Amino acid sequence: MNEGWIELNFPALPEEKTEPPAELREALGVKASYVGKNIFYLVEVESEETVRAIKPDFPKLLEVPARGVIITAKAGAEVGEYDFVSRFFTPEIGIWGDSATGSAH
Repeated sequence: MNEGWIELNFPALPEEKTEPPAELREALGVKASYVGKNIFYLVEVESEETVRAIKPDFPKLLEVPARGVIITAKAGAEVGEYDFVSRFFTPEIGIWGDSATGSAH
């Protein structure tokens, strides 16, 4: 830790662009501008507001064949303090929503 900052050093897990499965589309109920997959699904949406407002269908999310789902978007232009926003869901292990999962980034 240096002057209030921390650095996380995790191995990179490159994702491959993919078509989202029906369970993922139904669980999220939002239009994705990009979907990638490694051990997680990475779903990019149009706006920070969409990320913040999403209310997943958790029973349906449990059917998604992945360790978890990351929802992300570019931060709103008016913010300036950060570049992107994200939320992480992995209900199979009891994480119903986490905005600070280091391993997801």
